[in-house]
Amino acid sequence: MKRVDLHARALITVAGLLAIVAAAAAQKGASVLPADLFSTYSTYGAESFQVVPVSDKTVPFEHAFQIQGTSGGPEFWDASLDWNVTSDIPQNDLLLLAFWIRNLNTDLQPLHVIPAFQDNVTYNKSLIANAPSDQPGWIKYAIPFRIDELSQVTGDGSSVQIFFGGQTQAFEIGGISLLDFGQVPDPIPSSVTSQFAFYYPGRGDAQAPWKLAAKNNILQTRMADLTVNVTRDGVPVSDAAVRVDQTASAFYWGSAVDGCNVAGNCLDASDTLQYNANIVRNFNTVVLENDLKWPNWECCRQYAIDGIDFAQKNKLHLRGHNLIWPNFDTMPADCATLSPAALTARIHNHFENEEGALRGQIYEWDVVNEPYGSNQVQGLIPGVPGVTPAPGVLGNSSIADWYKWAGQIDPGTVRNMNDAGIFELKDPIQEAYDLALVRYIGSLGGSVQGFSFESHFYQSAPVFSDMQATIDDFDPYISKYGVTEFDFAMIDPSLQADLTRDYMTFIFGQPKFNEFLMWGFWDGAHWLNSAPLYNLDWSLKPSGKVFESLTRQVWQTHTAGTTNSKGEYAVRAFKGAYKITASLPGHTCTVPLELEQAASIDISLNCDSIRVPAKHY
Repeated sequence: MKRVDLHARALITVAGLLAIVAAAAAQKGASVLPADLFSTYSTYGAESFQVVPVSDKTVPFEHAFQIQGTSGGPEFWDASLDWNVTSDIPQNDLLLLAFWIRNLNTDLQPLHVIPAFQDNVTYNKSLIANAPSDQPGWIKYAIPFRIDELSQVTGDGSSVQIFFGGQTQAFEIGGISLLDFGQVPDPIPSSVTSQFAFYYPGRGDAQAPWKLAAKNNILQTRMADLTVNVTRDGVPVSDAAVRVDQTASAFYWGSAVDGCNVAGNCLDASDTLQYNANIVRNFNTVVLENDLKWPNWECCRQYAIDGIDFAQKNKLHLRGHNLIWPNFDTMPADCATLSPAALTARIHNHFENEEGALRGQIYEWDVVNEPYGSNQVQGLIPGVPGVTPAPGVLGNSSIADWYKWAGQIDPGTVRNMNDAGIFELKDPIQEAYDLALVRYIGSLGGSVQGFSFESHFYQSAPVFSDMQATIDDFDPYISKYGVTEFDFAMIDPSLQADLTRDYMTFIFGQPKFNEFLMWGFWDGAHWLNSAPLYNLDWSLKPSGKVFESLTRQVWQTHTAGTTNSKGEYAVRAFKGAYKITASLPGHTCTVPLELEQAASIDISLNCDSIRVPAKHY
C-alpha cells in the first residue's frame, strides 16, 4: 500500500483553499478609495454642491452628492468632484469604477458628466468616459479599465475625478466605488464582466426617438424602388423567376489600412493573407492610415504606392488623409526652421507634389487635419468665445489658401476638414470654433465641402441628441459628412457591440453622410490594440458580428420572386450595384445595374448577354 503523507495533503488542501479565497476576492475586487467618501473628497468649480440623504431603498447607499446650477467654466474639466486613491495600483491592473447617478434636469437633457482616473503628476488618464443619463431615476454605471498609461502608483499618486463643467445641469451621484481586480488576463471571466454596467440614451430601447428617426431615414434615403420588366420576343412574360442580388453598397464602408501590411513587408505571410482578404471581404473603401501624411509621403513613398495599388486592384474607393496636419511635430522636420515665405512655398510645393501626383485617384482629401488642436502654422481665428486668437506662423488666412490650392490642383476631389472631439465628448467650444472656421474659409474664397467626425470613442458613448444638434448647426455650410476614424478603447464587449450597432444606425440614417470608416479593423494592426472587428487571433468580436450583419444582411438587398401578369417584378432595394437575373426554363439572362434612384430595367429573355439600360424616374 502506498504511504500517504497527511501533512503534505494538509498543506495542499490549505494551498487550494487559499487559491479559492484569492480567486473569490479577485472576482469582488479590492477597494482603493477611502472608506468614508464624505469626509475625504475635494471639489472644484461647483456653483451649488451639497451632501443629501437618499430615501430610495432600491439603491445601496443612504447619502449622495448633489450638484446644481452652472458648473465652472466652458470645459468639462472646469468643475469636478475628486478623491485620491489610498492603495498601490500596479500597471495593467483591471479596475472597475462604479457609481449611481440621477438626472435632475427639468428637461432631462442628457448629463454631461465625465468620470476619469488620472495620474496626479502627468494628468495622463487611464479612464475618461461619460455618464450621459437622461433618466429621472437612479442609473448604475460600472466602467472597467486598465492602468495602461500609468506606471505603478502609490498613495495619492492618482485620483478618481467626476468632471461636470461646461454646462448648466443638475444631478445626484452616490454609491461611488473603485475596485482593483488585479492582473486579470483577457478574456475577462464572466464573473467580472457580469458586474459591468453602462447606459447611454437609446441603449437597448428600440423605441428611442433618435433610433426611430434613423430607421425611417434609412428607408426613405438609402433605398429606391426598382421594377424589373421581363419580356420574350417583345412580349411581357408572367411567372418568370427574378433574382435581385446586391454586389456593392452605394455607401462607403471602410477602414484605415497600411501600405506596408498589404504589401506583405510588415506582417508574416499568414497574417498578410488574413489582413488583405478581410479588407476586401468587409469594405469597399480604404484610407491609408499614415502613408499619405506629408512626412511619410516624402520619406517612405513606396508604402503609399503599395497601398494605392492594392486599393485600385481590388476596386476600393480611396480617401486621402491628409495634405497638412498643421503642427510642426506632424510636418517634415525642416518646416519649423523656415521663414514664413519659405514655409508658404514649402506647403504649396507639397500640395502640388502629392495632390497633383494623385489627381483623379482620391475621391476626397482631408485638406486640413484637426485644425483646432493643431494650429501652430495657421493660428486660431478670432471671434469664438472661449478661444484665444493667435496668428500662427503664417497668419489665419493661410488655411483658406490651402483649400483654394487643393481645389485648383484637383477640382474633382471633395475638399474635407477632419477633426475629433465633437461627437465623442461634445466639446462645445471646439464645435463652435470648427463651424466658425468653415465660414471664415468660405469668406476668403476657399471651400470646405465636407466635414468628417473622427469618432474615437475611447471609453465614452455617443449622445445622439447632441450629435443631431451639431449636424443641424453645420448643415447650412457643409454639403456632405463622414465618419473617418471610428474606434473605441472600452473593455466591455457587450458595450462595444451595442455602440457599434447604434452608432452605425444613426450615421446611416443621416442623409448627408456618405462614408463610415474605422481606424483599423484588427487588433494586430491598431494603434490602441482595440479594433472594432477582429481579435489578435482573427476571431470575430461581437462588434465585428454587428458590422457584418448590418453591412451584409440588414442593409443589403438579396431577394427573389416572380413577375406578375404584366411581366413586372417590383422591389424596394438598397442603393448600390446589382446583378439581376431573370429566367424561364431554358432561358436565363443576368444584367448589372447601378441603382442610384428609382429605376425600371428591361430584361429580354431572347439573349442572355444583352443589357438594356435602366430607366430612372
